[in-house]
Amino acid sequence: MKKINLLLFASFLLALTSCSSSDDATAETNANLIVKLKFDENQVRLDNLGNPSVIAQGNAAQTPIMNEMSAHYLELSPTANTLIGQGEVIYKGEETTKEVKKLLILAKKIL
Repeated sequence: MKKINLLLFASFLLALTSCSSSDDATAETNANLIVKLKFDENQVRLDNLGNPSVIAQGNAAQTPIMNEMSAHYLELSPTANTLIGQGEVIYKGEETTKEVKKLLILAKKIL
């Protein structure tokens, strides 16, 4: 009986000393997320709804060879019906309108 009481007391002390007083939810983390884009040249061609599509007889289609791709916006959506911008945006690249303004000025000069 003494051994059981001693064991319970030791486990109680261990439980008390293992708890930290700092709030783990506010602790700063240095987590990294790595997003890898994989390309498969044998992947089934899909339509705009994600269903397998067949190219109709007499129509042509291109099958581009992609060696690399860049992403300027990454968002995690909790459901398939979540609108863009309402999920968790994990990356958003720089945006600029300077080049657009230059093109508009150039287009006005040409016209």
